[in-house]
Amino acid sequence: MEKNIYIMRWYGPFADMESARDWDRTNQIPCSLYLMSGMKKYAKSSVHYYIGKAERNLITDRFKDKNHHINDFS
Repeated sequence: MEKNIYIMRWYGPFADMESARDWDRTNQIPCSLYLMSGMKKYAKSSVHYYIGKAERNLITDRFKDKNHHINDFS
């Protein structure tokens, strides 16, 4: 059985999309995993989470995709 070890570095949290874009442009660190949390647009109470993967772009470029789940959050 093959064993893998992963090292994860956490950057953030970011207060809004603009501060995340500024950080992304300045540092250009090839991050591939991201976690979003917040209220969904039509949810009445609980906080929702989404974990995504950006393979070819900066994370904030990935958010620009037309059908990205970030559009589900208010």
